Amino acid sequence: MQLTKVIGHLLAFAVGLTLEIEYEFIGTLRISEIMLLVYLILMLPFGKVKDLFATPFAVPVALLGLLWLGSQFMSDVANHTSRVNLLKGHANIGMILVSVAAFVVLFKPDPNRFASYLLGLFFCRIINRVRGVVDETATTEYWDRFVASWASCGLILLMLFLLHRKYRGSYVALLTIPYGCASILFGGRSHGLAYLLTGVGLWYGTRGSTTNFLNYTRRQFMWGGVALFVAAFLVFQVYVFFGLSGMLGDKARMQLKSSRNPYNPIAVVSAGRGGLQVAFEAIADRPILGHGSKAYNRKYITRAMRDTTSEEYLRSIPVHSCIFGAWVFSGILGVPFWIAVLWIHVLFFRSAINSNHPQFVLLSAFLLVDGVWNIFFSPHGYARYAWPPFFVVNILLYQAVEQKRLVSESETVQPERATPSTPQWVASEV
Repeated sequence: MQLTKVIGHLLAFAVGLTLEIEYEFIGTLRISEIMLLVYLILMLPFGKVKDLFATPFAVPVALLGLLWLGSQFMSDVANHTSRVNLLKGHANIGMILVSVAAFVVLFKPDPNRFASYLLGLFFCRIINRVRGVVDETATTEYWDRFVASWASCGLILLMLFLLHRKYRGSYVALLTIPYGCASILFGGRSHGLAYLLTGVGLWYGTRGSTTNFLNYTRRQFMWGGVALFVAAFLVFQVYVFFGLSGMLGDKARMQLKSSRNPYNPIAVVSAGRGGLQVAFEAIADRPILGHGSKAYNRKYITRAMRDTTSEEYLRSIPVHSCIFGAWVFSGILGVPFWIAVLWIHVLFFRSAINSNHPQFVLLSAFLLVDGVWNIFFSPHGYARYAWPPFFVVNILLYQAVEQKRLVSESETVQPERATPSTPQWVASEV
């Protein structure tokens, strides 16, 4: 038993360590994906299918994932997609589903294997950044390219360790402040903001009883929404002021100046994420069946090339979004999968803050914030590599918390004793 436990942690560490090692086969596969696929195939004959579908949300995620895959096939047939691109598109969706299933099988015996995975990923990213060329990188891109990837793994590991050692969540949440501020100042604006919001979520979820989350009255919801909107608007104006003054780097200043109105959030997001405009136009052109796997159209490519020279924009329609990318390439039936995923993220956080499990609060808060941003504003690389392990560990923690809650409720509610009373007429006759 002890040997099995060690092997499980070593395998999780190896998956994290090989996440960024690529292997070319039709498309690009990661060595970690191949390891997960082989592991899943080897473990399924040992009764793991039953355990897999006994996991919360397994059935809806699997069904909606297969719906997305079927929609991709119909889109490829309708658009006469080439065989190579068809295989690439189906492999992309298939590997997302396979990674989720494999991580469930890997983490379910011991969710602590997630920490081993993060540790392997930490060393993987340090090694790859040391091997990279640092001197030719602009200052505003330095944080995103060479610091954020490994430092974020180290920060989450440190916070998980401190929470495990019973440090108060409100104190541990303070660690996100220097990291998030440093990230914003050195060019990683969305990355830093995500960690600051994660810290807020950790503080909120560990400060006490929060059973009223998502159960507000209509008046509370209305005024809370107004307060949140005003606060977000004021914070955005401060961001624009510092960005235009150059305090957030040249990249931020150029993006703000390139927008039609830098004080309009929609205009700023459109300037910073030009792929969204392309996605909306592509969806409007083919809203039902989509354009097919790796679809290429010169009118979309030309527009995107004004702001970027990335190779991604030379190979397919430049959609910088998981959910809108599914719509563009697979059709409208690819969208329900990501809508369900977003709602599951919310359910994770709701369950976490109503539990006495600070590690679950941290991981669910991070998944909610990071997931919302990347599902809307990042390509499918996020869904294939970064998302599955975080999603799975939250599923397993959610399952443990809900089982504990059900046991607690069953123990507090005592069943009534079965003692039927004697009818009055029988008693009188006696």
